[in-house]
Amino acid sequence: MKIPALSILLLAGGVLIAGCAKSGDSPDTMITEAKALDQRFTEAYNNGDVDAIMATYWNSPDLVSYPPGALELKGFEAIRQSMMK
Repeated sequence: MKIPALSILLLAGGVLIAGCAKSGDSPDTMITEAKALDQRFTEAYNNGDVDAIMATYWNSPDLVSYPPGALELKGFEAIRQSMMK
């Protein structure tokens, strides 16, 4: 029996994709962690604590935010400065 080349390629591709998939946290763990992060952000925002708010963000010059009243802010420091106003 001949196996078509396309079938072999599809099987190999599926194995490669499955092998590259991250075997990290379960969806339930990710949801729990996201809710905890959301809670920390909400508490920091309600307390007006800019440093605590920024602790919930990715500290990177590649960070991008689209806040009300601005088209776009780029970079951790630019976002931090905008929150201090």
